[in-house]
Amino acid sequence: MAQEFLRIVVDGFNDSEFDFAAALQRKSAAFQAAFDAFISALVAAEENPASDVFWAVTIIGHADRYDVAGATIEDRRAHELDASNQRMESAGNFVFGRFGDTLSSDGFTRPATFNDPQNVGFDFVRAGAADLVNLVPASEAERQQNRRVKFLAITFSPATQAIAFGEQGLDRSVA
Repeated sequence: MAQEFLRIVVDGFNDSEFDFAAALQRKSAAFQAAFDAFISALVAAEENPASDVFWAVTIIGHADRYDVAGATIEDRRAHELDASNQRMESAGNFVFGRFGDTLSSDGFTRPATFNDPQNVGFDFVRAGAADLVNLVPASEAERQQNRRVKFLAITFSPATQAIAFGEQGLDRSVA
């Protein structure tokens, strides 16, 4: 059985921004098309259980450091975890909404919860600021790289999947 790993990173969230759709919309058309192809691959696996294609998708929300003067360590940690949680939830709801909408429009039953799909599994992690791209960000652009959502996905199938990601942020390596 073939396995394929994908890592998709959507960064560029503004300070106090949690809306995944807005961050994705700012990406290039090629990036958005590749992301749509990823969701289509999830839908195809769910619509055809006899194909023996299965996906496991982990959605990880990230935050930048909360550097407000006077904040306690506990306040900083809570703020960072909350920001990463909101980004993670927004991304999960976006993907699950598109996944469900497509299944429904194709004549299949829309799953009610993340646990309902038979061939696609979803898992969620809120990382806070524990995995920074830039440990000491020197600009807003570096802070936006820290504010991100990462999708780690693995597919198990009888044959190699034909999903092509070519832009930075969409690759086949696991980080």
